Amino acid sequence: MGRLIDADGFIEDVGLDGEDARENNLGVIVTLEDFDRQPTVDAEQVRHGKWIDVNPIKWECSECGDLVYRYNNSPFCPNCGAKMDLKLTETLSCGSRKEGR
Repeated sequence: MGRLIDADGFIEDVGLDGEDARENNLGVIVTLEDFDRQPTVDAEQVRHGKWIDVNPIKWECSECGDLVYRYNNSPFCPNCGAKMDLKLTETLSCGSRKEGR
């Protein structure tokens, strides 16, 4: 993963904060030194997962296996923080899982 910087801090550092400054400085030259001067920010890579249909009242997180009550209906796993933006997986009556696409 590359080096992440604070974009708002960068804009302020090169003097482009504020609407007037942006409109009047469209041709401003930004150097690699300007980027190198910026402090890095702490960020964690987003984990993507899906809820697995375990039984009528619970889902299982595809990333960590944590069981969650369906009434929670959260777009994130409360245990590992995975973003639940992949399709729901259904459990077939024979016990094998059907992957959602």
